[in-house]
Amino acid sequence: FEHVPPHEGNAAADLLREDIESSKLMVVFLTDGVVFLDRYTWQIQMVCSYGLDTVVVRLTSNEPAESLRDALESAYWIDALGRPLEDVTNQLVDVVCAKLGL
Repeated sequence: FEHVPPHEGNAAADLLREDIESSKLMVVFLTDGVVFLDRYTWQIQMVCSYGLDTVVVRLTSNEPAESLRDALESAYWIDALGRPLEDVTNQLVDVVCAKLGL
Protein backbone atom coordinates (compact mmCIF):
# COMPACT_ATOMS: atom_id res chain seq x y z
CA PHE A 1 0.00 0.00 0.00
CA GLU A 2 1.01 3.58 -0.50
CA HIS A 3 1.49 5.65 2.66
CA VAL A 4 1.13 2.63 4.93
CA PRO A 5 2.80 3.12 8.28
CA PRO A 6 5.25 0.43 9.41
CA HIS A 7 3.47 -2.83 10.18
CA GLU A 8 5.09 -3.76 13.48
CA GLY A 9 4.99 -1.41 16.40
CA ASN A 10 2.69 1.16 14.81
CA ALA A 11 -0.12 1.71 17.30
CA ALA A 12 -2.59 3.12 14.75
CA ALA A 13 -2.10 0.25 12.31
CA ASP A 14 -2.26 -2.34 15.10
CA LEU A 15 -5.51 -0.90 16.48
CA LEU A 16 -7.01 -0.78 13.00
CA ARG A 17 -6.08 -4.44 12.41
CA GLU A 18 -7.76 -5.43 15.69
CA ASP A 19 -10.89 -3.48 14.75
CA ILE A 20 -11.01 -5.01 11.28
CA GLU A 21 -10.59 -8.54 12.60
CA SER A 22 -13.56 -8.09 14.94
CA SER A 23 -15.80 -6.44 12.33
CA LYS A 24 -18.32 -7.84 9.89
CA LEU A 25 -18.81 -4.74 7.76
CA MET A 26 -17.28 -1.30 7.30
CA VAL A 27 -19.13 1.92 6.43
CA VAL A 28 -16.98 4.66 4.90
CA PHE A 29 -18.30 8.20 4.76
CA LEU A 30 -16.54 9.73 1.77
CA THR A 31 -15.97 13.42 2.53
CA ASP A 32 -13.51 15.97 1.18
CA GLY A 33 -11.17 15.11 4.05
CA VAL A 34 -11.13 11.43 3.08
CA VAL A 35 -10.87 12.13 -0.66
CA PHE A 36 -7.87 14.42 -0.37
CA LEU A 37 -5.85 13.09 2.54
CA ASP A 38 -3.50 10.15 1.97
CA ARG A 39 -3.56 9.23 5.65
CA TYR A 40 -7.11 7.92 5.21
CA THR A 41 -6.35 6.09 1.98
CA TRP A 42 -4.04 3.53 3.64
CA GLN A 43 -6.67 2.84 6.29
CA ILE A 44 -9.38 2.19 3.71
CA GLN A 45 -6.98 0.10 1.64
CA MET A 46 -6.22 -2.00 4.72
CA VAL A 47 -9.93 -2.54 5.41
CA CYS A 48 -10.57 -3.59 1.82
CA SER A 49 -7.57 -5.93 1.80
CA TYR A 50 -9.22 -7.97 4.58
CA GLY A 51 -12.24 -8.59 2.34
CA LEU A 52 -14.76 -6.92 4.64
CA ASP A 53 -18.05 -5.93 3.06
CA THR A 54 -17.79 -2.19 2.64
CA VAL A 55 -20.50 0.40 2.13
CA VAL A 56 -19.48 3.86 0.93
CA VAL A 57 -21.71 6.87 1.60
CA ARG A 58 -20.60 9.59 -0.77
CA LEU A 59 -20.96 13.07 0.78
CA THR A 60 -18.78 15.04 -1.65
CA SER A 61 -18.90 15.84 -5.33
CA ASN A 62 -15.10 15.55 -5.51
CA GLU A 63 -13.71 12.39 -7.04
CA PRO A 64 -11.51 10.22 -4.83
CA ALA A 65 -7.91 9.63 -5.79
CA GLU A 66 -7.31 6.65 -8.07
CA SER A 67 -5.75 4.57 -5.27
CA LEU A 68 -8.83 5.14 -3.10
CA ARG A 69 -11.22 4.41 -5.99
CA ASP A 70 -9.35 1.18 -6.72
CA ALA A 71 -9.53 0.09 -3.07
CA LEU A 72 -13.29 0.71 -3.00
CA GLU A 73 -14.13 -0.81 -6.39
CA SER A 74 -16.03 -3.75 -4.86
CA ALA A 75 -17.85 -1.61 -2.28
CA TYR A 76 -21.56 -0.82 -2.34
CA TRP A 77 -21.95 2.91 -3.02
CA ILE A 78 -24.71 5.19 -1.74
CA ASP A 79 -24.76 8.64 -3.32
CA ALA A 80 -25.98 11.10 -0.69
CA LEU A 81 -25.51 14.26 -2.73
CA GLY A 82 -28.67 16.32 -2.96
CA ARG A 83 -30.78 13.69 -1.20
CA PRO A 84 -32.72 14.12 2.03
CA LEU A 85 -30.79 12.78 5.03
CA GLU A 86 -33.71 10.54 6.00
CA ASP A 87 -33.66 8.81 2.59
CA VAL A 88 -29.90 8.24 2.76
CA THR A 89 -30.13 6.94 6.32
CA ASN A 90 -32.95 4.55 5.44
CA GLN A 91 -31.00 3.23 2.45
CA LEU A 92 -27.89 2.77 4.59
CA VAL A 93 -29.85 0.84 7.23
CA ASP A 94 -31.43 -1.37 4.54
CA VAL A 95 -28.08 -2.12 2.90
CA VAL A 96 -26.29 -2.85 6.19
CA CYS A 97 -29.12 -5.12 7.40
CA ALA A 98 -29.14 -7.01 4.09
CA LYS A 99 -25.37 -7.49 4.11
CA LEU A 100 -25.46 -8.73 7.71
CA GLY A 101 -28.44 -10.99 7.04
CA LEU A 102 -30.70 -9.21 9.52
